[in-house]
Amino acid sequence: MSVANVAPLFAEHLDRVGWGGPRLRDARRQGLRRLVGIARQRSRWYRDRLAGIDADLVTERQLPRIHPMTKDDLMEHFDDIVTDPRMSRRLAESHLATREPTDPVLGHYRIFASGGSSGRRGVFVYDWASLLTCGLVSVRWSVRDELRTGGIVPGIRAVIVSPDPWHLSAAVGSLFRSPDGESRIFSATMPRDALVAQLNRAGPAALVGYPSVIYALANEARAGRLTIAPRRVVTNSEPLLPEMREAFETVWGSRVGNVYGTSEGASAASCGEGVGLHLNEDVCIFELINADGEPARPGQRAVRLYITNLYNLVQPLIRYEIDDEVTLLDGPCPCGSHMRRIADVQGRVDEAFVYATGLVVHPMVFRSVLGKQPNVAEYQVRQTPMGAAIAIRTEGPADAVALQGLIAAALAQAGLHDPAVKIVPVEGIERSRVGKLKRFIPLRP
Repeated sequence: MSVANVAPLFAEHLDRVGWGGPRLRDARRQGLRRLVGIARQRSRWYRDRLAGIDADLVTERQLPRIHPMTKDDLMEHFDDIVTDPRMSRRLAESHLATREPTDPVLGHYRIFASGGSSGRRGVFVYDWASLLTCGLVSVRWSVRDELRTGGIVPGIRAVIVSPDPWHLSAAVGSLFRSPDGESRIFSATMPRDALVAQLNRAGPAALVGYPSVIYALANEARAGRLTIAPRRVVTNSEPLLPEMREAFETVWGSRVGNVYGTSEGASAASCGEGVGLHLNEDVCIFELINADGEPARPGQRAVRLYITNLYNLVQPLIRYEIDDEVTLLDGPCPCGSHMRRIADVQGRVDEAFVYATGLVVHPMVFRSVLGKQPNVAEYQVRQTPMGAAIAIRTEGPADAVALQGLIAAALAQAGLHDPAVKIVPVEGIERSRVGKLKRFIPLRP
């Protein structure tokens, strides 16, 4: 699909960026009342959970009366949460295992699986309207910035995404095509030399993808092996660290945009004028919570988010808990938007594994396999000299030997010679003091 094909919707979403505070609050109020009304009527799980909440009168101030929802809740009560009685976790899992990602379920639903930054697997359902909204709010800030600074960058856009077509970032990455150029999709997990060769042949004018992959490419450019000259870099799906941004700007002289997104549909993006990322507050309600369980103030780090997705009505997520650490910024943005800003997300970096040969293996190599296993609830991957040792907590039968083979094959495809993989089923995986799970643990020199 081309951006031009959804021009009216895209124009509306660009306009929303400039809405004033009252209009934003009114849109959220209307969206919340519609969401609560549908959830109460059509979702067995929410029928009791929202008892006492009047859908016609509910406001954001009443949200704290609703108990937060976790990914465990989502997966354990999947069938009762969805608002279409024909949809079920069994149907979704069967589709993930046997069908093509672009095949719709029940005529118009798309299914996505994610290992999640928390290490807990999730399965998510979108209809066409909600998937389109997810894509539009993810790219509108970048397009707006390009239009503001001279127009859409012409030429090829290299979009570096998960090779797993069941991952939401892959769907969004392929959903839109620039009206003034061509987008080409590259796998984030291909061996670096192969990616360098393909990019050199393509000669993209813009790079879009995971910061850790583009950072490795910047090092290749410094060494003279990568010869492209992108005028724009847009990162997503992982923390954009300050040294990464500096490298992109220094090596290529590029404007750098950043997008934060989740499989649950919450997102934020940079505007190109002020620092940080604007929360897409017209389509989601964000509650930033500090370590004391109170709303975080500007400048104070929030240890978790509660998000209420206002546009996905088939799988309602109301006060859904995401334990990303973010910091709310104070003051208005020079761009004029009234959507609040957070600093570039720095928490929970998925560190790449660097082996003795210099091979860099992106965490997506593991995530693409582990995130598709329906009975693997949580996992933790430790790098070993020749491969990886992986602890898994299961909720049902899981063939560890077969899983070892799948991951070994993925590592071999990524360029690791004769990889050694060990799967260890465990009762639980140790978390940090605040309950976070570090999923990928590289070897230290």
